[in-house]
Amino acid sequence: MSSIVPSNFKKSRACLECGLVKTIEQFEETGCENCEDHTPMQGNKPAILQSTTATFEGLIAIMKPKESWIARRRGFEKRVPGCYALSTDADQTSSRNVTRY
Repeated sequence: MSSIVPSNFKKSRACLECGLVKTIEQFEETGCENCEDHTPMQGNKPAILQSTTATFEGLIAIMKPKESWIARRRGFEKRVPGCYALSTDADQTSSRNVTRY
């Protein structure tokens, strides 16, 4: 399985469910490999904009989720290799708290 790395960090977005960070174009092309079964984003820009955010903090790269101690500690063992947001702001205009991963 190949790793998923954003092709442009300045235009990257994080999935609100799992924290996977990719560009809109990458989400359009392949969706979210962790959440596609229950949150289809592939080829669906409105769903991408609703299910991802450009407002996130921190970034962690996990290349071998099953072997990584940080992946185990964060509960990422079953996720695809890639870059993940450490926290996201699901809706910065509302009063919701930051979701921590």
